[in-house]
Amino acid sequence: MTAVNAVPEVHLMKILAGSRLTVVISLDAWTPPPDFVRIRWDHETFFGDIMVYGETPAAECWRLLPDEVHARFRAVAARLADIMPRVAGDGLIHADLHLGNAIFQGGDVKLIDFDDCGTGPRLYELAVAVWELRDRPDYPAYRDALLDGYRARREIDVTHLDDFIALRQVAFDLWYTGTAQVNPAFAARLDQVHRWSLAMLDLVAKH
Repeated sequence: MTAVNAVPEVHLMKILAGSRLTVVISLDAWTPPPDFVRIRWDHETFFGDIMVYGETPAAECWRLLPDEVHARFRAVAARLADIMPRVAGDGLIHADLHLGNAIFQGGDVKLIDFDDCGTGPRLYELAVAVWELRDRPDYPAYRDALLDGYRARREIDVTHLDDFIALRQVAFDLWYTGTAQVNPAFAARLDQVHRWSLAMLDLVAKH
């Protein structure tokens, strides 16, 4: 097995995208059985009261947000209400696809942690892959490697990639807020996560 630290992570991002797209193309030709049910990652799932984070319903997580964070997240919700219906390319997605959920062996990759797998925008899948890297100075190299790997098999419009990164930031913060209600380690870092969310939204708003 090739150790992850023996291969530049930027290169791994390209492998991850290519592997994911191979799965996507296979799934496009797959007819799910009648009893196949997975979550639908639509606007209501992200911004409504469908999810439960930790043991806390999403609506309560929204109420627990600081006022500034709440207002900024609602602005993201309003923007995505217009964008999501116009973004082409829905399908079955992993919904938590990043380098931490991939096991690399040579030029192959195996994906793990399918808890969030469901149907949703494929652009969200790409946003998740680079979201945590968005505020790094070397982010463009990771983004370009991801898109090179993906576009080797299929074209995708990434005009709204930063909007979907903002969406991921909101989803992460809500999950973290709910989990903090039952996990003291999360609670100790909750204010830091909120500050990071505001900084990330500021960053993507500039582009």
